[in-house]
Amino acid sequence: MRISYLRVSTADQTLASQRLAIEKALGEAPEREFVDEGVSGRVMQREGLDACLNALREHDSLHVYSLSRLGRSSAEVIRLVQELTRPVEQGGRGIILRSVTEALDSSTPTGRAFIGILAVVFEMEAELTRERTLAGLAAARRAGRVGGRKPSLTPRQKKQALSLYEQAGERPIDIADTLGVSERTVWRAIRDARATRAKVHGKEAMPV
Repeated sequence: MRISYLRVSTADQTLASQRLAIEKALGEAPEREFVDEGVSGRVMQREGLDACLNALREHDSLHVYSLSRLGRSSAEVIRLVQELTRPVEQGGRGIILRSVTEALDSSTPTGRAFIGILAVVFEMEAELTRERTLAGLAAARRAGRVGGRKPSLTPRQKKQALSLYEQAGERPIDIADTLGVSERTVWRAIRDARATRAKVHGKEAMPV
């Protein structure tokens, strides 16, 4: 079965352009369509995506306008892509994934290679993010700026927490351990860092 998933982040956007691009690439309308309208990729619960993932069966094809429609962060997108496209005998779901923007078709050798490259690049970026963060924390300790658990984080540390969460795919509880604060403080730091980013850029940038 050919299934499409569409998502727009704000109420004043429409799904028409995504739908048209998918139908043009497919040559016809998909057999089923799931949507999340006016729902940010950062929202934890997305009913359309959840229903879409539940409907998919082995050998079905999932069509999206962009891979960024599938997750809240690069880490989540890559994990979901790998889970969907990995063969069932290897613990995956055996789904064919096609994305218009990235010209991705996971049923082809080129498409599978592209997914592998994405995973490798993400792992490199995640490791670099961890190294930079740990190096910064170590320098702060040497300078005597870190001692015991703190009730709050500096703007720089909040940005580090957001990078570890979105880019490195770290769990908030692990970030809390790294930064020497509570998990609740980490969630607050992520929220504050996103708010600051939204003010600077006018909107939250979508992950690749």
